[in-house]
Amino acid sequence: KKAIIANMLLGVPVISLPGTGTFAKLFEKNKDGMSMMDYLVERGMKLCIIAYDADKTENVRVLQSEQKAVQEFLKRGLRIAIGEWNPNWGKGLDDTLVLGIRPQIYHVT
Repeated sequence: KKAIIANMLLGVPVISLPGTGTFAKLFEKNKDGMSMMDYLVERGMKLCIIAYDADKTENVRVLQSEQKAVQEFLKRGLRIAIGEWNPNWGKGLDDTLVLGIRPQIYHVT
């Protein structure tokens, strides 16, 4: 649901993963040797914005997972930014977008 709402409201490709620690799935190769990230880069992706839920301000596991994800993306030479919003607007990206609020974007690279 989160990715569908974000895609519709932002007009960009959005991938949602089940759980904060599953970002490595983006780099898993399929039978043809291509990962989701390979595919997106091949299709012209220039920047990946990571938007973990806003509870990372109080849940250290979410914050640590976001930091690990950033490091994995950087190791692969991808440009990264972090999307953040006031937790009072909602926990997930979809919650804020339906209110008409876009996250702040902070470039890591």
